[in-house]
Amino acid sequence: MREFKPVLYLALIILIGLTSISNAQYWFQFGVRAGQSASDNNGASVWIQTITPQNNITIGSLGFWTGETLADGSFVQIGYVMENQTGNYPTYCNATGCSQNNLFNRGDAEWFYEYFTTSGPCENQFCGAIGSPGSVGRSGTYNNYSFFSVGNNWYFKVNDKIVGEVGLNTGRSGANLPVAFGEVANASTNTQNVSDVGFYNFTFYKSNQWMQVDKGFSYIGYGVGSQSALPNRYGVAEVGNLTNYFKVGSGINQLINNTELWNVGYSLTINSPYGKLNNTQMYNAYSSVFIDSPSTILLSSTSRAIFYKWIGTGGSGAYSGYSNYSTVLMNGNIKETVQWTTQYQLNISGNYSSDVKGQGWYDSGSNATYSVIAPVINLTNGQREIFTGWSNGNMNLSGNVVVEGPIDIHPIWKTEYYVNATSSFSKILGSGWYPKGSYAQLSVQNTTVYSGIGERHVFSNWSSGVDLSTQQVQVNGPIYETANFMQQYLVNLQAQNAYGKNIDINKFVIGNKTTNGTVFLDSGRKYILNSAYYKGVEMITNIPIFANSTAIINVKMPVYNETIRTKDMLFQFPVNALVSVTFANTTEGRFYSGPNGTLTLYNIPYGYLNGTVELFASQRIYAQSGSNISVSVLSVADFVVILIVFMAILAYAARRLLRGKK
Repeated sequence: MREFKPVLYLALIILIGLTSISNAQYWFQFGVRAGQSASDNNGASVWIQTITPQNNITIGSLGFWTGETLADGSFVQIGYVMENQTGNYPTYCNATGCSQNNLFNRGDAEWFYEYFTTSGPCENQFCGAIGSPGSVGRSGTYNNYSFFSVGNNWYFKVNDKIVGEVGLNTGRSGANLPVAFGEVANASTNTQNVSDVGFYNFTFYKSNQWMQVDKGFSYIGYGVGSQSALPNRYGVAEVGNLTNYFKVGSGINQLINNTELWNVGYSLTINSPYGKLNNTQMYNAYSSVFIDSPSTILLSSTSRAIFYKWIGTGGSGAYSGYSNYSTVLMNGNIKETVQWTTQYQLNISGNYSSDVKGQGWYDSGSNATYSVIAPVINLTNGQREIFTGWSNGNMNLSGNVVVEGPIDIHPIWKTEYYVNATSSFSKILGSGWYPKGSYAQLSVQNTTVYSGIGERHVFSNWSSGVDLSTQQVQVNGPIYETANFMQQYLVNLQAQNAYGKNIDINKFVIGNKTTNGTVFLDSGRKYILNSAYYKGVEMITNIPIFANSTAIINVKMPVYNETIRTKDMLFQFPVNALVSVTFANTTEGRFYSGPNGTLTLYNIPYGYLNGTVELFASQRIYAQSGSNISVSVLSVADFVVILIVFMAILAYAARRLLRGKK
């Protein structure tokens, strides 16, 4: 029964051994081809009238069906068949063989479906099924025959009941079109009279819906491989003025192939000022047509049209309502008009996430309320924004506006930063929120804080490095300042001479600062005792000092005792001599070494002295850093001895002289 390839009847006749008509080589086909809109479909359907008996068929077989070639060259069809003999026929066949045979009476009509593939066992033999004897009902009734795919599985239905399925290599028809044909198969003559059989509601399955074949074209011809020596005398024609309602059979006026039998029945006109929806299109009579309007059309970045409703006129099948998508029944020329609501955007733009309310689209002429969610927005621990008003001059947190066009309003904010100045020892003045770019004055209320006897903490510097207790900073971001304090201990410097004896000094220079010796020093810090003043002399010391607690710190000074011993030159006996000296502070002193010949001068800065020792003659002396000086001088005894010796020498010389004269 395949269009252009009448394998089914050939297979059936071979199966029942009808060798008497083995020379029958004609497959006359006559019916309707669908228009191009039905291409690339996923199935087809048609209602076919059952006519039995068919003038006592004696030559060939009759079939009435719908089918089509698929994208890969396979072929599917479904309809009903009428045997020309009583006999046992196979009721089901596939690539592996055929099932049981049923006895069918000559002239009865049974549904059938079959499929052919481009290769394999189902290429040249019947694969499909035949319904039970007389399964298409009494004469004059109509049955619906359809096939469709889900994926690559094809289903065959009779009156909405699935009677078979098969998996193929494709689920679509490609460029091929569905047909609805009557067929005289395995015939050897063209005189077989075929009573008229009616067809109607020829549809195809596409885009997950069944659609009417919008245009039907006649076809009168032969199957592939069929002889064409005998003219095809069968025909097809529309029934009255009914769209998509036609009949096939004998005695129908011949039509030239591809004659248009029908076109769409009624027009659907859609009018809309927006969306480019304006259109008029023809549709099959009584078909259901989907209408759809966008719910929103953007007219500009700040205005849009919102679907309001359809208003339908022209027939009971028109639609009027508030759904932007619906269907209309084409029972007349229908006009559908779209009504829209104009909206404008109220742009309440904020600088910060979710800081305003009221932004959105509003119907033209409606009243809109806008507001700031909070007058203060804390962005971080150290930054906040303070609401100061709206761009339209409104200084309140909220406002109302009539939306007669696009509106743009935004809140105005002032940036503030937090200045956080802290200390563990004193109250700090100046912490708080400041406008961006302003100046904050930070000060330490108490720069010195006593914590015990001889203990205190003293401001040293800010964490930013500033060492003034009061500073002014420009606020261009969050500021975190800490006033640092240094622990100090009260120390007393006790000066000692080079021998560890206390001496009285009340002027010291520590770290190039002068103090009386009772002073607070930073804990753990190394200080340098640069010098000390004693007896008018600045003594350079450079002694390191550490203060780890309140304490008396002994410091040795370059202060020495100087001892001068005077003795006679010849006998080394102590003699009392005059000592005249100049000290480091340029003062002068005159002292006598006494009967013991010993003079000790105590606590001399650097031990420095410079001068003379005098008895009968003067002799220079110099001392430093505690050195002892021993000075030999001519005493009276020395002069007496020298005189006696001199006199003796003179006496001796005189005697020699006298002897010489004698």
